[in-house]
Amino acid sequence: MVKLLSAMCKRGCLFFVLSLLCIKSLHAFSFSPRMPHDSVRQESPAGLITGALLLGGGIVGHLSDHNYSRQQTSYFPHHSSMADNIIRWAPTAVRFGFRLAGLQGKSDWKRLLASHIATYSLNIGITETLKRSIRQTRPDGYDNRSTPSGHAALSFMSAAILDEEYGYISPLVTLGGYAVSTAVSFNRTLGNHHYPGDVLMGAGIGLLSAKVAYALSDKILKRDKPANDNAKPLYPSRPSHIGFFGGYKMAISNLHSSDGTPICLHPGIEAGLQGTWFPIRHIGISGRISEYHSVVRKNALPVNAWTDCLSTRGGLSCSLPLSTSTTINAHALAGYTVQTGGRNELRSLCVPTIEGITWETGISGNFLFREHLDLSFRIDYQAICGSQTLQTISPSIGLNFVF
Repeated sequence: MVKLLSAMCKRGCLFFVLSLLCIKSLHAFSFSPRMPHDSVRQESPAGLITGALLLGGGIVGHLSDHNYSRQQTSYFPHHSSMADNIIRWAPTAVRFGFRLAGLQGKSDWKRLLASHIATYSLNIGITETLKRSIRQTRPDGYDNRSTPSGHAALSFMSAAILDEEYGYISPLVTLGGYAVSTAVSFNRTLGNHHYPGDVLMGAGIGLLSAKVAYALSDKILKRDKPANDNAKPLYPSRPSHIGFFGGYKMAISNLHSSDGTPICLHPGIEAGLQGTWFPIRHIGISGRISEYHSVVRKNALPVNAWTDCLSTRGGLSCSLPLSTSTTINAHALAGYTVQTGGRNELRSLCVPTIEGITWETGISGNFLFREHLDLSFRIDYQAICGSQTLQTISPSIGLNFVF
């Protein structure tokens, strides 16, 4: 337990320092906020596409083996959900703070009232209907309201509203809102309150409910598009970016115990930070750091162990523009993976720790949906080369600040 707590502290400090570096680097750039009536309200499908992908991923996760999170309690028996209950309201608190500070949102009171009624009605209605219909028992056995995650749905809905109303101020507002929502969702699995599919489904519901509600309110109120609504953001010639990502990591090879028995790793959640700097056009230097959680099974028996890995890698990236707001990117990275949790449990199964030199290659499509902000949809192949080689495939979604 002491070693586990030490690893958690080191990992937490590392992510805290990296977050500070990200914020400091973002503040190094100056922004010229436009007034709400001057800002371009893009009729972009990015939010709907992302919400649909999250919802689809949640459904797939729900249909998969639910053994994923059941060992979590043995590693974090005293994990508290108090932070989740408070932090999920952070985007809403920031929105009201902006109002009290005199900052005008993009909606007048009629649009704001109509969109909020529609958003909360859709979000609560869909979430509660599914909870009562599916009746999935939580990983910790507390009740049967696991699917979908209400915390994830509420936090992503609040982040989407914050983005819709005050995203014109700075990309930091949008990035901050969704970063908090991602942290809340990730923590719900860490606390053994939800399966990964639950939080993905909740995130998709929250995002879609806000996007659909705002579109419906505009239709009901017969709002016309702004005159400059057709303007599209443009990628810079060297689209450097920094941001965060999350997705599934799926093993495509098995480990083996000392007696030759295959060891299966279940698909797990991966989340982390990513960035690319382009010193010259089309060719850049990339870096990623991520955390990966998975359950390990032997002989198709119930859950035997839990593993937690921290991976850092860097290398080269190539970017090819497909249009002024769309690029396709490929990268080749190398680094190292360290197992930060579950070492003793793997040893009890006669399985070596999952760590070693790490190779990664992948491809992504990036879409600039707003000035300085883009979405990345990527798939990566990774090989962790230790005493045994573990190969994985990782589809993920990222939100990046482009500079």
